[in-house]
Amino acid sequence: RKAVEELGCSREAWDEASWLLGGAWESRWAELTEEEQRYAKVLDIHSADLWDTAFGDAGKRGQQLGGAWELSWSKLSREQRHAAKQLGILGAGAWDKSKAPASADREWAQLSQAEQQAKMERWFQQHFQGNIGGTV
Repeated sequence: RKAVEELGCSREAWDEASWLLGGAWESRWAELTEEEQRYAKVLDIHSADLWDTAFGDAGKRGQQLGGAWELSWSKLSREQRHAAKQLGILGAGAWDKSKAPASADREWAQLSQAEQQAKMERWFQQHFQGNIGGTV
């Protein structure tokens, strides 16, 4: 993220660029090649109905998907990351901000390092306030 910012690119612009224009994610299931359909299945999409609900135009971007889609990019297997890239989802910026229901893991991945730090400090204060230095 820091390198992106040093290049003068906003986080939002970088995330947007992680969705390859013209990628398979912009197509309907019937338009996918057999190979692209195999990659979709690696990512827990096993039917035309499910794919077409989640993809097919720029506004959808993974809506209503579960399974692998509930994981953050960093938790995907190498095979799953490769499959996503073959479908035009090039990295964490796109994956972690997809419209699939966010698990706690994906929600955490969407936070900046400063936001993660602040959230951890708030949690610690809420759960251990008054117990620091004493007995629990």
